[in-house]
Amino acid sequence: MSISNRLKGASTLLYIPFKKGPGLILVASLITSSTAFAAQDTPRLPVLVEAAELDQASTLEDIAQVFMPRAHWHWSDSESLQADIRATLTDHSGTQETSVFHPDAEVGPLGKAYLLAQADADLPHVRYRWRYAKARLDPPSGPQQVLDLVEVARFNLGPARHQALSDIHGEAQVAPKADFGEGADKVWRLITRPIMGQAADILYAGWRALPESHGVNCLGEKCQTAEGLNHRLISWPEANTVDTLIGSSPMALQLIERSLAPGGAYQGDPSSASAWRDIEWPESASAGQSFIEITLEKGIGQEAAIDLVVFHDQLMDHETRAYWRRLTAVDVNPGMPPKVLMSERLIPREPH
Repeated sequence: MSISNRLKGASTLLYIPFKKGPGLILVASLITSSTAFAAQDTPRLPVLVEAAELDQASTLEDIAQVFMPRAHWHWSDSESLQADIRATLTDHSGTQETSVFHPDAEVGPLGKAYLLAQADADLPHVRYRWRYAKARLDPPSGPQQVLDLVEVARFNLGPARHQALSDIHGEAQVAPKADFGEGADKVWRLITRPIMGQAADILYAGWRALPESHGVNCLGEKCQTAEGLNHRLISWPEANTVDTLIGSSPMALQLIERSLAPGGAYQGDPSSASAWRDIEWPESASAGQSFIEITLEKGIGQEAAIDLVVFHDQLMDHETRAYWRRLTAVDVNPGMPPKVLMSERLIPREPH
């Protein structure tokens, strides 16, 4: 079966750790295919914060209090977070900083949110979900500012996979829960803005833990499910190979940032850590209303793959209202760049 067919497939192959004496072995088990579903072509994305509340804000801290109230969110020091992100990118590239720009200079708000969530716990089986909105600040004195509002949620799928396998094979035959990854489900919110030398300067950031059974949805499905969701969200057209994404930054970061570029493929300097281009604020999206949602899955399918889907709604385009795009990076040959596949569906505007 070809890689592209497996990516679309109705069944999922999982590598499962089983007990065998004192050690562990990896075996492949075929999980029974689940009933496919189709989300609405244009799902309704949520309002992250009400525009009326944002309109009352006269300072950046006011907006932060509305977007992530201290009573429910743990605020973090933004300067320390950015220093950690820069250290992560510098360490990942294996080179010392020589540019006058920081290594995160071109990393956008969605990419920074990922680096923040991933650094908290690097899980083997995980799903991330981003939601993206804009806000406007009109201070009593000074120029107007347009801000990026980002929410990223991280879901540890290890416990669900452990439970599913225990139900099938018996807990005694399955490796301990710790081998499936440990870490609570958490949500982060960031407020960023572009400044000279930074595509997304972090102004405020906060996080909160989710309860064990939270029922949070990812584009209409429960985020905690251990099965892959991305391949079932819509009826995907045949995937095509795109130019290999290269560069020193983590592959997941490249997919996040470049999934929103024109055509879905990277256009620019391939040695750059990122390629963030500020997203146009749709006239039809109110302040605080999400108009982009992204899901990213790792450690779910048979291959060592990273699978990302973006739904971008309310486009400023006369013909296209929204689009679905899927980018999947699959490790095919050891030591070689991953194979990157893309599938895309455009949602046309209805004629008036």
